[in-house]
Amino acid sequence: MNNSVKVVAVAATVFLSASALAEVRDVKAMKNGAHVSITGTVDKVQNEREFVLRDSTGTIGVDIESEQSVVLKQGDNVTINGIIDKDLLGTDIDASKVVVNKNVAQALGDAIEG
Repeated sequence: MNNSVKVVAVAATVFLSASALAEVRDVKAMKNGAHVSITGTVDKVQNEREFVLRDSTGTIGVDIESEQSVVLKQGDNVTINGIIDKDLLGTDIDASKVVVNKNVAQALGDAIEG
């Protein structure tokens, strides 16, 4: 594989990864049971397993369904992988994975505090 083909392959992978992220308005229009990845800000922590995610298009509830232990605070930037759950009360995301996205300064600050 020559260098130009490698660059195209990497660019295509990055583009596909970035385009796979949904927005809240997209999630609310998707079918029940669809898999979704979404990035946003923690708007409100309801308890250790539930929070509200906000992006530029709105808010949506997230239920952490995995055994993953994650400490969230209002304002955290997170990426969620999960399944859309639609019922009589509305639409939310049953999260199988929650990743807190931290920049270097935030990670150092957390290390110093903790």
